[in-house]
Amino acid sequence: MFWLREIVVEPATIEYLDAEIANDPRLSEVYWALEWRLTRHPEAGFPLSGPNPPRFLIKSDPRFVPYGIPVLTLIYRYTDTQVTIEVAKVN
Repeated sequence: MFWLREIVVEPATIEYLDAEIANDPRLSEVYWALEWRLTRHPEAGFPLSGPNPPRFLIKSDPRFVPYGIPVLTLIYRYTDTQVTIEVAKVN
């Protein structure tokens, strides 16, 4: 059994995402899908080498770009109870 983790987003990342969502409202769907996944399986991301505590990278599926859905990349760290999204980038 697993527990849902709380999502915390860094303030600068919130500002960036809000600005990007204002430009492309479909981005909110991509963000919520990644957030849903991270609350349940944060280990699904690709581990980045070096930082301590460890950081992970997760990216939305680029196959949907032809349909007008942007690609979102998140860098985050997590504990047993929380996922902290530190960086977001829209491609």
